[in-house]
Amino acid sequence: MAETNPELKTAEGGAWSTQEMLQRGIALGELTRGRRRFQLAYWRNRFGGCHYPKWQFDRSMKVLPEVAEILGLFRTYDTMRVLSWFVQPVAPGRISLLDLIRSGRGKRAVAIVRREEQRNASVSPLSKKAIAELDRRVRDFEDPTRYVIASCWTRKHAAFLDIEQGAYAVGEITPACLFRRRAHAKSVAMALDRGKPRAAKRHWVVAVRKNPQGTRLLESLPDPFDPKKRFKPRLRAPGAAKPPLLVPIAPTHTRGHIVEGFLFALEQREAVVGLIAHARSRTEAKRRLMRECLMSPAQADAVLELRWWHFTRAACRRYETELRGFLSAKAST
Repeated sequence: MAETNPELKTAEGGAWSTQEMLQRGIALGELTRGRRRFQLAYWRNRFGGCHYPKWQFDRSMKVLPEVAEILGLFRTYDTMRVLSWFVQPVAPGRISLLDLIRSGRGKRAVAIVRREEQRNASVSPLSKKAIAELDRRVRDFEDPTRYVIASCWTRKHAAFLDIEQGAYAVGEITPACLFRRRAHAKSVAMALDRGKPRAAKRHWVVAVRKNPQGTRLLESLPDPFDPKKRFKPRLRAPGAAKPPLLVPIAPTHTRGHIVEGFLFALEQREAVVGLIAHARSRTEAKRRLMRECLMSPAQADAVLELRWWHFTRAACRRYETELRGFLSAKAST
């Protein structure tokens, strides 16, 4: 899971972790009180640890007076909003609050925030109905369930309506097949079946959910030949294709054998990284490389040890030159 808002978190020299703050002589209780009293700017990582931006402290590790006053005006746990106000432009000339404070115009920075908070306080609070609607929209946005229109012609296969293309995708659910609301999908399905007898209905709305391997059907479909029975058709991932195969050219138990494994992984990085990323363990990743790409055990182990700098163009050219030299020397012997 990637950290969100990296620009805000790393701006102006980044931040110190709680352990680093303790090493600089700040007591843990002082940090806790500072957060509770809105006297410290901080953000939490995805594991719950706190980080304190360096720009709020002076050389003696005291919070700058204007920063503390502004934090007291905000009085919010929305840490990303606080960070954005300090490091992003808020005044004419693309000047941030930190720029104003550092240039001796701290009072102006405080006045800008005070005006903003007064403006926010003048806005009437949301009604219970509006809050409930916002909660519903958030839940709807976070819900990964989507709906597709399926048309069944056999017991094993189904076609899914692609709204963008105006055609059917057989055994595949593309992004253009997905509806956020079941009611919307039902309206389209009813329009497609309009004028047909109920027994001849061919379009059905089913719920689906995406996963790392593709899209999974959450509901079964009626059997086209026996309405009393239901089935789930087999799906393939969008754009699914067999991974490329490694055709060996260097003898095993040689350096050239390992280098050609490196070159294959670099040239087919998308397929190789995808196989590794979907594996549950190193053992499974090795087994996948051997089974799907026909790598030898030695090549699979070597590829799993590759570091990110190996994926640069310079490293790829170096391995290509090494393999070419190895094969030339082998041919001359």
